[in-house]
Amino acid sequence: MAGTRGLGSLGTERHGGKVPSGIEGRSFATPGPAGRETWHEPAGGDDLHADPPTAQQRAETLVREFAERPGGGVFSRILRSRVAEGLLIRIYNPASINQTVASLCGPAALLFEVATRDPETYVRYVIALYETGTGRLREIVVTAGNDLKEYDPGRKVEASDWIALASLRDSENYFFDYQDANDAFAGITLPGELEDWFRKVGYAEVVNEARVLVDETEASIQRADAFFQAGFRVCLFIHGNMLEKSTESTGSATPNHWVVQTSSVAMGLLPIGTEMVKTISLRIYTWGEGRRLVPKEGFLRLDHFLDNYYGFVAARY
Repeated sequence: MAGTRGLGSLGTERHGGKVPSGIEGRSFATPGPAGRETWHEPAGGDDLHADPPTAQQRAETLVREFAERPGGGVFSRILRSRVAEGLLIRIYNPASINQTVASLCGPAALLFEVATRDPETYVRYVIALYETGTGRLREIVVTAGNDLKEYDPGRKVEASDWIALASLRDSENYFFDYQDANDAFAGITLPGELEDWFRKVGYAEVVNEARVLVDETEASIQRADAFFQAGFRVCLFIHGNMLEKSTESTGSATPNHWVVQTSSVAMGLLPIGTEMVKTISLRIYTWGEGRRLVPKEGFLRLDHFLDNYYGFVAARY
């Protein structure tokens, strides 16, 4: 829900215009003929020992076939080639999904997990939305509104992210219409909504221990970490104050951001003056970064962390 500042060539200034680590050397230019740089069936079936395609390779084939099709989609101000280029990057690095300035962190948390676990479902969802205006994430049927389809996100939000995230938020809003990257209130995802989304996309175990008014306790973050270590995807409900050094000691009255835990929590003790102070650190996914460090630098007092922490939603498939 909280946003970032300016954008770089891959959707966030933090990438510095570089392809995310782990996918260097791949072509992310406008995709050419289907099958180029992707897996295909061996001619004549001669190579019986060929490895089957990975989920990412199957998703890549879908994207390249999508890029070959002529014409635009129902998102009238977004080029097909822009969507394809974004999808190719996100197949191999789901952490590139980035809501940037828009209040779409709840959908980003969900789609980061779907793209990581099942890139084919993620790709089919975005492609169907672009071409028809309706996409499906298992039991979630998402239909983008007309205002959304006519909006140009420009450099505010990367094209494939705008289609995937804003459409989910717009379709699931019963009281507010989400149609612009600057719609802050209409973009809010409440804990019950995120819990419901995880259930609808097939997660067998979902735990909702988040709240919107009172910050949480040390026992809560320890419980969140226990779920993380047990193999759950853990989404933390926070205020964005904790993500910047200049504001990490400023408390908040309500949360405004979802992040996804990507490392175990580390607790420590640090002598400050005449007392020993508890500290905390962990890594998270947010704003197109999959391993962002909290605190960003130095140390973070546990009490300051808790002043901006409102619980979690954990899900295991």
